[in-house]
Amino acid sequence: MLNDDQFSEFQSQESQAPHVHPAAFDDARKSSKLQLIHALHQEHKAGKRGQLVGGGLGDAMNSLGKMMFDVGIKPLQAPWNLATNLAAPLTHSTTVSDHAKFLASTIEQSYELDETKRADYIGDFVRDTDLSTEYTDVWVDTSTSPKHVIMSVRGTKKSGDFADDAVIAATGRVQNRIGLDVGKMLQKYPKSHIELAGHSLGTQFIAESLREHPDMYDQIERISLFNPASTPLTEGSVQKMSDDSKTYFYENVGDLVGLGQMMWSEPPKNLVMKPPQSMNPLSNHSLDQWLPETEAETGQLTPEQTADILSGKTEWQHV
Repeated sequence: MLNDDQFSEFQSQESQAPHVHPAAFDDARKSSKLQLIHALHQEHKAGKRGQLVGGGLGDAMNSLGKMMFDVGIKPLQAPWNLATNLAAPLTHSTTVSDHAKFLASTIEQSYELDETKRADYIGDFVRDTDLSTEYTDVWVDTSTSPKHVIMSVRGTKKSGDFADDAVIAATGRVQNRIGLDVGKMLQKYPKSHIELAGHSLGTQFIAESLREHPDMYDQIERISLFNPASTPLTEGSVQKMSDDSKTYFYENVGDLVGLGQMMWSEPPKNLVMKPPQSMNPLSNHSLDQWLPETEAETGQLTPEQTADILSGKTEWQHV
């Protein structure tokens, strides 16, 4: 319920809409709270009787309310967003697909700082070791047409990453550390089915790379963000992707790192929201909750084997 000051602010909004009768705006601005509640109830009953009520008081109220949010009534917007996100496990899927679990498996490998200890393959996907970096790996399934290519992006692992976390906490943004790597992947695997998948800090790296290089966005088929990093202080790069049809969010209601995501954005268009896994906030932010129950098949290859498979000289056949 709006308090008196908020209600006055609501009624003071100047709004015009072609589908709303001007008299309906006048009623919305001049009536008391109780009068509005009674009138809306009567309009609702009329609509149930089959009478035409479009362009009436209800539409006028919606238009004025939207105007309030458009002009930045953040004290109302943030609690509303937070409430709808906290209720998301009741309104959105809590089921993690096998594909999402596989993506989490690729990110798990990227958390290994020693690149030589990362798996060279996971199931049908072979790691292109020439494109591995301290933050990313590129995984390629050469058996499909077009090739299926996934870039996995890790989150916070080493001490230097905490400086990036602090910048996110203050600004909602971070330095673009993987843009060039995304570009190299796209150049090496043109006309492929490309996916980006990141966890925590890695989600910000993905968002910043696409923000600074919007030309790359059209070449990517799917973006998966696990436990996106955010701040309650301001809207960040990740939050601006919430309405994107090819971006998928995997969140946990109990994840404090995702509090900013839940405050600055209504539930994303594509969302899997888990209920809290533990009273421990770290568990609710962990990549482990997205991993498959049965560990994915992994193994090592020689550099020659990797090169032959990725070039198409040898067909990849894992056990």
